[in-house]
Amino acid sequence: MRITTQTEYAVRSLVHLVGLDKPISVSTLASREGLSRDYVEQIMIRMRRTGLVKSFRGVQGGYMLARKPEAITIGNILSSVEDRAVFEAPCDQPLKGCKGQDNCNLGSIWQMISIHVVDAFSRVTLLDAWKATNDRLPRLDIQ
Repeated sequence: MRITTQTEYAVRSLVHLVGLDKPISVSTLASREGLSRDYVEQIMIRMRRTGLVKSFRGVQGGYMLARKPEAITIGNILSSVEDRAVFEAPCDQPLKGCKGQDNCNLGSIWQMISIHVVDAFSRVTLLDAWKATNDRLPRLDIQ
């Protein structure tokens, strides 16, 4: 199992949007995280396409959450950003060089673990992430 940096920064970017009543620019998000504007823009475009954020054009434009933070799960964010499953059970696909594959009974174990991992990601919300980081991340002063 591997969480990519793109997913990490997607979660971190959305955490910055929690509780805001007006859009925040990509430039502000990028500078806050020390990332390039283009990188954050790519992430936010994916979030917009999947309905997690809304975008606004113009001088006061930017992004806002499209749903309440308790209605957005880490699983939703992962699905928006990742092109692959975050946890792929080794026995989901034929393994090259796996000598015991024909006699292996571990497939059901890996599937059970996969189900639990997916379930965990669907239980943790953006609000949970915000609460966990709220005392560590200074709130943005947007004008």
